[in-house]
Amino acid sequence: MSRGRAYEVRSCRVYKHDGSVHVMQDDGTTKHYLPEAGVRVLRGRSMNDARMSVQAMREHLARVSYQPGCRLEIRECPFEGPYLWIVATTQDTTNPDTTIDLGVQTFIPPMRTLGQFNDFIEHRLRRLAVHEHLEWLRLDGEPLYDPHDPVWRGETA
Repeated sequence: MSRGRAYEVRSCRVYKHDGSVHVMQDDGTTKHYLPEAGVRVLRGRSMNDARMSVQAMREHLARVSYQPGCRLEIRECPFEGPYLWIVATTQDTTNPDTTIDLGVQTFIPPMRTLGQFNDFIEHRLRRLAVHEHLEWLRLDGEPLYDPHDPVWRGETA
């Protein structure tokens, strides 16, 4: 397999002599990857704790598409780790004749499988879509549920 690729991982075993990783596939077969393959295992953890590398997540995300005008990227913070950066151009709900550029940053928790990573992406895009939906839902011209209202979000008493 190519370097840095994302893998579905059920269990793995690390061999100390060369740092290679043996990954048990869902069909019961085992594949052998060298350290450069993009599969990272945290030492001292369970055998199911193989983590996707940032490079593997980037390569997978390059194959994912969403709505026209929306771009998905993975960036890295030196202190907090990788995050999903969602950039989109959309109509401004306060002035529908204009557009605004959105930039939404969400830190990525450790991902062990490609399926987990896909679920994370879908969940974050769904939350963003609900937020935009609530900005457009109005009663007498005012937002029915304003997602920017701190009281509605439960941030104040």
